[in-house]
Amino acid sequence: MPRFPETGLAAVLDLSNWSRNAASYLRDLSNMDKVEAASSKVSEQATRARDKLGRFLKEAGEQARKAGQDFNRLNTHTDQVTKSADRAARGISGFTERLIQLDAGIRVLQAGANAAYRVAEAVSDLAGRANQVQGVEAAFSRITARMGDQTDLLARWREQSGNMISDLELMKRGNVALINLSKESAEVIGSNFGTVVTAALRGAASTGQDFNLILDKTVKGIRRRSNALLDDIGIWVEADVANQRYAASNNLAVSQMTEAQKAAAWQAEAIRQMNQVISQSGDLILSYSAQSAAAWENT
Repeated sequence: MPRFPETGLAAVLDLSNWSRNAASYLRDLSNMDKVEAASSKVSEQATRARDKLGRFLKEAGEQARKAGQDFNRLNTHTDQVTKSADRAARGISGFTERLIQLDAGIRVLQAGANAAYRVAEAVSDLAGRANQVQGVEAAFSRITARMGDQTDLLARWREQSGNMISDLELMKRGNVALINLSKESAEVIGSNFGTVVTAALRGAASTGQDFNLILDKTVKGIRRRSNALLDDIGIWVEADVANQRYAASNNLAVSQMTEAQKAAAWQAEAIRQMNQVISQSGDLILSYSAQSAAAWENT
């Protein structure tokens, strides 16, 4: 505290100094109060900032803790997903192996089925061939019943054709040639059908045409009495000449001949000419025999 001055001028001076000092002191006190107030305010702000920072750090810590928990749960889920994926992969692998085994089994079954089908097809084919042979033989027996011993007839055809085709084919083609003919025509053609086959072979050899085609044309030509169909084998029949030959060999007058006899006369003349052509083509026919045999096998 300032010391109060004594009396007199000196006292006045001292009082003036003291007043100035007191005013300065008061200003200092005021400034100190302001500073203290400012300091208090700063302290409060600092406290609030510290509290706010504390809360922020606490919340940040809580968030970090929760994030850690979430991360742990995520790791757990990831492990579970990985394990599930591994189980799924093993399952897929096992399924794939079973599919491979199933495919192999199916292939084995398919191979067995194919083999069984081929066996069944072969059996069916054999049965079909057996039925075909039986059908051809039955038709041959029926169609040639009026021509005498059928075994001898077939043997004659075999000899006339030079054993170039099978008995089955001889019977099949003979049936076609003889079916629904008159007795006279059936006798002429039936007695010489092997010659018809050989003449067709000669025609195929000389023209280069298919043997089966030539034989079909030859059979139709002699049945229908068609010179156009017999042209490939070099046959041309004149009906008048044919009738005269037939009448002379059967003690008939041409005027007495029936239509059936005229048809037989035409066919007999065709076969006579076939024999002539065959006799002139022995080497040609022999060279073609192997090809004709193959053609018959493929019929």
